[in-house]
Amino acid sequence: MSIVTTSPGFGRLLDTYLTHLRIEKGLSDNTIDGYGLDLRRYLDYLDGSSISSLDMVTIQTLSEYVFSLFNLGLAPTSIHRNIASLKGFHRFLHDEEELAADPTELLDAPKIIRKVPHVLDQEEVKTILETPDIETPLGLRDRALLEYSYATGARVSEVLKTEIKDISFEHDFVRIVFGKGNKERLVPLGSYAKRMIQKYLADSRPRLMKAIRSKDVLFLSRTGRPLTRMACWNILKRYVEEAGIEKHVSPHT
Repeated sequence: MSIVTTSPGFGRLLDTYLTHLRIEKGLSDNTIDGYGLDLRRYLDYLDGSSISSLDMVTIQTLSEYVFSLFNLGLAPTSIHRNIASLKGFHRFLHDEEELAADPTELLDAPKIIRKVPHVLDQEEVKTILETPDIETPLGLRDRALLEYSYATGARVSEVLKTEIKDISFEHDFVRIVFGKGNKERLVPLGSYAKRMIQKYLADSRPRLMKAIRSKDVLFLSRTGRPLTRMACWNILKRYVEEAGIEKHVSPHT
């Protein structure tokens, strides 16, 4: 979609750049629309600042524009994206000899302050692992599930795909299946997780298994079906709360 700014000259240059992104770069319409919105805001700013040619743009012009984005209340990530749009636009026009120079070469993007993820210390992990009541079938399953997830570092989807045959108790490793092509990797299985899974297989899983619905999947629901992602999240959430831990904890944590 062509985006026309206040200045016809700017509009021609923008149309040329967006056509380049669509035809030569093969970008999606949504991505191109995003670039268009960013650059229209920029070109409208230049128009409002009586800058009639991109050759008049200096590093000071760009710095003042970035400052105006902060004043608009844009998040650092959005400003970072806007600067990337400017750089791509000016670089293209300079390469095409539409501009004598590229002032964005001197423009640095602001550092993005990333939130520090919540982490658990060893005692907190131990508390969570020891919270399930292993005297009940579901409590034993939950303890085995938590121990297995912690020991292998597997993603939720990988944990839920695990079949009994994927575990080698003799050699203490697990075959983890992942990705679209069912790729495999071997992961060591720690002694705590090994003992708990063996206990689960002996005492709990047979009581959960119903007919053939479960097939060979390791972790079963109370109805005998394979556990779902939501069920796995809810199990973890329950024991985090029971352990009195107030941090945000996900299976990835």
